[in-house]
Formats: sequence, structure tokens, C-alpha cells
Amino acid sequence: MAGISSLRVAVVLIAAMSAGVSQAQTTFSGRLNAGLHVDPDGMGVTVFDPVASDDTTLLGVMAGAGDKVFTGVLAFPKGGSLQYKALIVRSPNGTDVLYVDADRDGRFGDAERITFHALKPAGFLKDAAEFEVSLPDGPFKSCPMQVGLVPDGVPTPPGLAKPGQLAVLYTSLAFVEGYAQLPRRKMLVRLSYNFDKREIDLSSAMEWMDVNADGRLDLTARSPEMLRARGSAPVFSTEGLLLQVQSVDLERKSFILRTASATKDRRFQLVVGTTLPDFEFTDFAGVKRHFSDVKGRYRLIDFWATWCRPCVEDLPYQKRAYEAFHARGFEILGMNGDESFEKAAKMLQRQGIGWEQARMDNDLYGSRFQIVQWPTMILIDERGKIVSVGAAQHLSLDGEHLFSTLESLMNGR
Repeated sequence: MAGISSLRVAVVLIAAMSAGVSQAQTTFSGRLNAGLHVDPDGMGVTVFDPVASDDTTLLGVMAGAGDKVFTGVLAFPKGGSLQYKALIVRSPNGTDVLYVDADRDGRFGDAERITFHALKPAGFLKDAAEFEVSLPDGPFKSCPMQVGLVPDGVPTPPGLAKPGQLAVLYTSLAFVEGYAQLPRRKMLVRLSYNFDKREIDLSSAMEWMDVNADGRLDLTARSPEMLRARGSAPVFSTEGLLLQVQSVDLERKSFILRTASATKDRRFQLVVGTTLPDFEFTDFAGVKRHFSDVKGRYRLIDFWATWCRPCVEDLPYQKRAYEAFHARGFEILGMNGDESFEKAAKMLQRQGIGWEQARMDNDLYGSRFQIVQWPTMILIDERGKIVSVGAAQHLSLDGEHLFSTLESLMNGR
């Protein structure tokens, strides 16, 4: 009997050791390109205020008769403590000149006068300017920045700038970029830089990985190639591997990826045609509910908040769609992002909106759904499968487009 017991113990130990080997982490090294980088496709928005032209002489800027002058701050990140004072001088003929205190010495030097150039082909922005700003300390001495202006009469975003103000777009986020060597290819990796900590903060950074191996990064909302760290580095899926950033060494321009266990990948895979997993939420009345409580109906999941102007502007369109399609099998679940839901409840009551609402849940919104943009909308069909997440090339769910999308899907119901 003693021999049998010893054999059983040995078998258990061998099994445990085998499991440990099979679950051992694998690491992949990566090299970073030199310097910080910015992406003009990921601009933030700030507002410049009008000032009297004679006040600009105090800053070393001469404005001519009839010039309009606007003043503002360009900060890393938007609203952050690393700020650069700026002016835009607009002449009567429409020519714009940008002044930026790029070295933060309190004045505008000759090299800090930057002219805008027209973009060709003209797109959403009509003019742009590129320059470098100095950084106070840390591993990088400077960072590029781009500023863009929109054509007159085009608010960006709607309602942001008051009459007389100027909406200015600029690259408010900087990042490091490089390639990691995977078993079958080199993969492009991008990590946002924390200007306050002077490092890549893996507990809060925005991260990108080229998981579909097309040589570029998908920057659209809800892209599986763009995730935010929430306490720990996010997990990406590619080539049958689950990967996350283990460490970054900015001085040596290197980083390490490691394989992660499936249990660490808690996010929902929001892929059209797949079934959305069930989840629990707490409604405005404090009752815990499950998404699966409602079956056999089309459902719009709307991540919105009272502080998000585009979210609020979508509500009347959603109300119209709800009234038109509810009897035909359409429901809406509002996923509210206000820290205090009472403000949202009062707004909904004023607008006569009564569909189900969930209270803010950081784990559900951030870790499971990976919400990085407001509003975010997801449309589920009567079988529980994802129809659209409102991304590029998906069925549109915002504004008046929601009505036409539902009409095409629910025709005949």
C-alpha cells in the first residue's frame, strides 16, 4: 500500500510540474525607434479665446490693423500640467500664423513663429503646422507637435467653441513606437508616454499592437488593436497568443512582451457576428440585472454620460427610434458613465426617456467592454449576436443613421 501511495504522490507531482511547464510565460523582445512620436489622426481639441491685438505686444507679437488674435494653451496631455502658451494671429485675408512658447521661457522667439500650410488633398482640416517643443527633463529632450485648423463655420466638435472663440486641434498625446519579434513576424507596437511620470506607465497607458499583421495600426474606436491599461497592461490576441507588455526601458530603447493566461483577458471580444457574453449590471433603482434577462429582441447598448455632448445629442434620435421600433422588438440599454447617476436620471426624465439604464461600473465599462470613447454604441440582434459596434465600415448607429439602420434590419417585423 505504501508503494501505491508513493506512486500516486509521484503522479500528482509530475502532473503539477507538467502543468507548470505548459503554463510558463514566454517572452518576446522588442526595439523602440528613437524619440517620441505623434499621430495627426489622433488629435485632441482645445479652445483659443479672442484677445485685443494691442495686448499681444506684451508677449512680443506684433499684430496688424484688422488682425484677429486668439490665445490658448497647448498641453501634454490635454488638460495636463505640461503647458505651452500659444497665439494664433489671423489676418483679414485669412492667413493664419501660430506663435508657440515652445521652450517655455515666457516669450515668443523668432523660431517660435510658425506658419500654417494648406493640406492637400484638403480633408477635415484646412491648415496644419508642425514644430518641436522642449521637455523639462526625463528621457526625451523634445517632442513633436502638430496643430490643425478647420474650415470656417465647421464646429469641432459640435458646440465646443462659443461665438468668437477658435477651435484648435492638436496632437495632445505622444508615444513611443517599435517592433517586437514574434515567432513568425515582427509586430508593430505603440505605447503612450506619461509626461507627468516621464515614463511609460503600464498601469494606465494607451497601447496599440498590430494584431492582424497588416503593417499598420487600426486607430478607429473599439479597435482590437487599441486598448487602455486599467491597473495592469491590457492583453492582446494575435497568432494564437495572448500578449501583454511586461516592461519598457526607455534609456535602452527596448521593451519585452510576455504571454498571458486566458484568465487575464477579461475583455469582451466585440466582433460582428459573435455572441455578446452575458453580464450583470445595476440599474438606476439599485436592482441587479443581467443582460440575458431580455431575449429575442434587437438591443442597442449605449455608453453615454451627461458630460458627453455628442452622447446627449444622440438621445432625441434614440427616442425617435425607440418609439418607432419598440413594438417591433427593439430595446435600448443605457450604460451611464456619470459618477452620480441622479443627474442622468433627471435629464432622462425631462426628455421623457424611460428605457433601462445601468449605473457606472468601472470594471464592466473599462475592463470588460474596454470603453475608450464616448459615446460607444453596440447593436445586438434577436439571437444575441453583435450586428454593429458603430466603427468604420459597420452599420452606423449614431444620430439619424440609427433609424435607417434599424429600418433595414427590422423590415417586415
